Amino acid sequence: FNNAAATVFIGTSEGLYRSDDGGRTYLMQLISEGGRDQPVSTIAYDPLRQAIYVGTGRGLYRAGAGE
Repeated sequence: FNNAAATVFIGTSEGLYRSDDGGRTYLMQLISEGGRDQPVSTIAYDPLRQAIYVGTGRGLYRAGAGE
């Protein structure tokens, strides 16, 4: 997360979206190895590990800085 203050994550029924410009534009993020979009039920950020955790109906996924 290069510029954490400008990074925004949004979970929707269509998947996870990320913005690196404070919310002006968003790109869908693939959260599973199969690349299938999954409804996101929860998002948590761990600033110590610089990791984001995403909960879906199929499981819990983790992504860290540079992943």
